[in-house]
Amino acid sequence: IIIKELDSRFSSSQPISLFDEIPGNKTFRNPNPLIDSSKTAISRNTLSLPMQILEKEGYLDGAYTILDYGCGKGEDVSILKKRGVSARCYDPHFFPTKPKRKANIVNLGYVLNVMPTKAERRRVLKRAFDLATDLLVVTVRTGSPQSKTTPYKDGIVTTRDTFQKYYTQAELINFVKKTLKKTPISVRTG
Repeated sequence: IIIKELDSRFSSSQPISLFDEIPGNKTFRNPNPLIDSSKTAISRNTLSLPMQILEKEGYLDGAYTILDYGCGKGEDVSILKKRGVSARCYDPHFFPTKPKRKANIVNLGYVLNVMPTKAERRRVLKRAFDLATDLLVVTVRTGSPQSKTTPYKDGIVTTRDTFQKYYTQAELINFVKKTLKKTPISVRTG
């Protein structure tokens, strides 16, 4: 997990689009229609690992607003709201019309690794950074695939027709540093 402290220049609460416009489209279109990244969203009853770490570090005490970008089915936000935390979610498949406003903390948890193009990963990372006023949390899958897969671009297509890019810690740090021109702080692998 990489947590990056941001500077104070980000303070507006105006809505911001999370995707750059692509001619003819308002959102990113997957270059391989057989890949369905919405299938990577999992159901859970407890907070995700990035949210558990934020909780352990005292960031989920209600003093910070949270935006879970790429929230999947939105379980983290449901749990946080029940605990009295001001939290919002956005996901291009499950919650495409949710407001995209700045928040103290933006969680980009397991999002970059399901995007099949480097250009889209860069755009989404930059947009998430622009939405965070205090912290941007970036979490990806690390290691290597455990089952039969098909190579595709710089990752693999799984047997469930999802894309996965497995990062090394150094690769993720390099990607964030190069894309944002900021040095991330690594809290934990992934």
